[in-house]
Formats: sequence, C-alpha cells, structure tokens
Amino acid sequence: PERLVPLAPHRDARYIAISPDDRWIATGSHNGEGARIWDAQTGKLNHVVSPRAPSWGVEFSGDGQWLATEFPSCQLWKVGTWEQTHQFPGTQHRFAPDGKVLAVESGRGVVRLFDPANGQELARLENPYQVSASRIIFSPDGSQLVTLGGESYPLHVWDLRKIRRQLVDLGLDWDMSHFPPESAIWSNGPMQIQLDSGQR
Repeated sequence: PERLVPLAPHRDARYIAISPDDRWIATGSHNGEGARIWDAQTGKLNHVVSPRAPSWGVEFSGDGQWLATEFPSCQLWKVGTWEQTHQFPGTQHRFAPDGKVLAVESGRGVVRLFDPANGQELARLENPYQVSASRIIFSPDGSQLVTLGGESYPLHVWDLRKIRRQLVDLGLDWDMSHFPPESAIWSNGPMQIQLDSGQR
C-alpha cells in the first residue's frame, strides 16, 4: 500500500490475477496481446504467454501451482516455469478454492471437472436448459458449484458432496480427498433472515 508498482506495457489489459503468495501478477489483454506475467515486487515482465491469442482471462489456483488462461481455449500453465501442461475445450473456468479441481464450461451447458495435476476428467455436470455458463463459482469449501447462464436463465447449484456419495456407491468416485464435514449452518435447517427497515 505504501508504494506504486506499475505493470507496463500491456495494451488493453482488462483481466488481472495475483498468485496466492503475492509473488506473481498475471494480466490478460482483451484485444490480441495474450497474457503477461509480472514480478509483483519489482513490476518487471517475467514471461509472455502466447502473445497472439485474441483474448485472455487469467486465474491462479488457490494452491499457487497453476495459472489458467481463457482463450482460444482453457489452457493450463505451471507456475514458475510457465510451461503449458494441459488444454481443455471451453473458455469459462474456475478453480476450486484448494486448487485441486478445475471446472470448465465446454459448451451447451456442460461443465466438466478436471484434475489440473494430470488433466484427468473427473465428472460432467449438465444443466437441463443447455445454456452455456457465463460464470462459474465454487463455495469456500469446494463442495458446491454454481453456474450462471444468460439473464433469463436460473442459477444452477451442484452439490458435489452428494454427487460423490453416489459415485462412491457405484465405485466411481474420483481419487481425491473427501470434502470437509458439512457446516453447522446448513445442518441446522434453513437459514432465517430478519430485515430491519430502520423505521420506528
């Protein structure tokens, strides 16, 4: 907060992500200059990722291992070496908070879950409207996934904890640690909210 670190030049940079350890900053251009990686302490350019890509959203995984970029497909890069490790069909993406799962909208309302470490597909989640997700969000513990389609379509909430319980019964659960116990907020029944209008 006490000093300004300029990151330049990067024309039409509209996307930004900061690594969990505050070491790296990634910027993505909206107009054909790809993604750039900067040293957060000095502001020096460290690496340029595919400079001719048309448009790039950028996101670091919560464990600091991966950088995901958005166009022309969802591409995964190893933090530090900036080597491309995997490429997934689709553009919209979101890491689970612990970085162990990557959700990618692959078109027509199908969100595919991948293990970023090996690229293995874990599951496919299909919404009945077949509308592509414009936004993907995980709950803080990673057990809920929410997708948002267009303005006239509802939110879809996927309970990954329940899905994995069913997969366990079928012997098809993915090889990953289980979710933490459900929060007491949800186990005690519906949340009740009171609105205070401030009028007496």
